[in-house]
Amino acid sequence: MKIGAIPEGMFETVAMVTGLAPVPVLDTLVAAGLARTLMVASKVGLFGALADGPRTAAAVAHACSTDPRATAMLLDALVGAGYVKRHASRDADPRFELAAVARHWLVPDAKRSLHDHMLLMEIVWHWLEHYEEFVRTGRSIDVHRELDQAGWALYQRGMRALAALSLDEFALRTPVPRHATTLLDVGGAHGAYAARLCRRHPRLAGTVLDLPEATRQCAALIRAEGLGDRLQQCEGDARTFDLGEARWDVVLVSNLVHHFDDESNRRLMDRNATALRPGGVVVVQEPMNAAAVSQSGGQIGALASLYFAMLSASTTWTAEQIAGWQRAAGLRPRRTMRYASVPSLAQQSASKPAR
Repeated sequence: MKIGAIPEGMFETVAMVTGLAPVPVLDTLVAAGLARTLMVASKVGLFGALADGPRTAAAVAHACSTDPRATAMLLDALVGAGYVKRHASRDADPRFELAAVARHWLVPDAKRSLHDHMLLMEIVWHWLEHYEEFVRTGRSIDVHRELDQAGWALYQRGMRALAALSLDEFALRTPVPRHATTLLDVGGAHGAYAARLCRRHPRLAGTVLDLPEATRQCAALIRAEGLGDRLQQCEGDARTFDLGEARWDVVLVSNLVHHFDDESNRRLMDRNATALRPGGVVVVQEPMNAAAVSQSGGQIGALASLYFAMLSASTTWTAEQIAGWQRAAGLRPRRTMRYASVPSLAQQSASKPAR
């Protein structure tokens, strides 16, 4: 999947085909404008204000405590972007209502709402300002050290919102040994993945390991899963924490290894293998770097690789690289599972040989 310029008529189609369309302008000025429009609309509560039905711009502005004229312009921008629909009337001001895409994804209490992710993008926007420094010097920023308590809370809620995109497919396709009872979610923070596996496998109990800052901010999210003692938290650094020996049936490492370099990931995989019971499974779930192994690249994967390199001095990895760490740790890699629900996300699992 890619994002890019989409012609809206015959003349624009001709301009695209003949190379006359200024694609770089669309990829920068227009794309940045759309991104900020969605972020601000979420932040002021516009999508929630329209959740109960059509409203005039003045009514939306009143509900959001925003300027009426500017709110009308924001609504018009969202109409042009396909997130809001306008109903004109000869006798009254036009009324606006949510398009299906906004109702499904951006209303705060929607089942798979990305509202918290939209709010997190306010922080991400500032992180992206470091690209030039990274490209010129090669120095990344450690975003986890820069977050304050409010930032940590928003970061975890935003990541929980992203996790919801793949939870159904994750639960169906993640390999879990038949008689598994113990699960370790390494770097699992909000615990959504561990909770979903525990619900699907009633004998399973999970422990979520993460840094103290993440653990504190995610305590309420863990409690909200409603699993009681079957889902617990543990504070520690995944790179040094004692994972035990032959203790876990499943070790889940989701969206973590892109923060570590090759040597750190090899050591982590060795410790995962030691911590697994015979016949157990380690599941590494990551946005895979398809661009490194494909001539045509992969827009999302390649952009993610640059993004994570700027954030944490590492990068995204290929499934083959992850399988190599697993093989070196004495595990047996399985076939890579690529998600249909989330572009570039994949699982590279491996089993520990039974005695």
